[in-house]
Amino acid sequence: MDTRVHTFDCDLITQGSPHPLGATLVDGGCNFAVYAPEAIAVVLCLFQSDTEEMLSEVALPERTGDVWHGFVSNLTEGYLYGYRVERAYNSLHAASSDKLLIDPYAKKLSRAVHWDARQYKKDSQFMVPKGVIVEPTSYASKSVNKPKLKPSERIIYEAHVKGLTKSHPDVPKADRGKFLGACHPAVLSHLTSLGITTVQFMPLCSFMPEPYITEKGLTNYWGYNPINFFAPEPRYANVDAIAEVKQMVQAYHDAGLEVIVDVVFNHTAESGKGGRYCRLKDFVRFKLIYTARILKVSWSSTTTVAVATL
Repeated sequence: MDTRVHTFDCDLITQGSPHPLGATLVDGGCNFAVYAPEAIAVVLCLFQSDTEEMLSEVALPERTGDVWHGFVSNLTEGYLYGYRVERAYNSLHAASSDKLLIDPYAKKLSRAVHWDARQYKKDSQFMVPKGVIVEPTSYASKSVNKPKLKPSERIIYEAHVKGLTKSHPDVPKADRGKFLGACHPAVLSHLTSLGITTVQFMPLCSFMPEPYITEKGLTNYWGYNPINFFAPEPRYANVDAIAEVKQMVQAYHDAGLEVIVDVVFNHTAESGKGGRYCRLKDFVRFKLIYTARILKVSWSSTTTVAVATL
């Protein structure tokens, strides 16, 4: 694997820290850490924020246990990144390092994921969206007392972000089918008038419709085909998916409504053995490790999905 530095000054890359996972801005730069137990090399790829032009490729210099990590000086909010991974040829999902992978802990994606067989065939860089380095303080929530309900008190209304407002005449066209449309005053007024206590949204995290559906000229509307659990779906945003989903949830709380979100852990858009490589599968064997190692969050499980209260 080519680990040379290109056009961006990564000369000051140091060992960094294995925690926290993901891309974390600190004083002087950004720490990168990714769980990849079967990797023999993990290469960090940096891209220009507006054009997705490659800026640099540099190998993460350290491994602590199953986590590869490194610290890059002078990186700031807004840069894009991804990974390439080399694995032993006898591993379950050995794949060519020409497949660009999304960080499973990326908090924001540069764009939605659309399957394109031609762009995926060799170097998948042009098909795969990149993680966006974010500054958490840019998305600080205001203090709010969200509803606290006993299970027996809940009256739940299930909704799909797009379906809730795509044809709503009172919502501005630019916001229809989006996070901002879902929290329009006309929508909130209608929901509260129903006497419900809780809105349960179908998945809000980033997803990719199945390739065989896309190749038929169709799409998977529902979003139960996740790509990244921590990054909100860019299709539902006008500009900034994190800011807009937080604005939506805040508006629901201000209206006295509880928000629950469906999340899917039992499969991803990559499918199983022989499926596509976009994020999780080439970092770690495809098995049920999500709640134990990848997602350290408490969820209330059902048979096929889980729900998280925001």
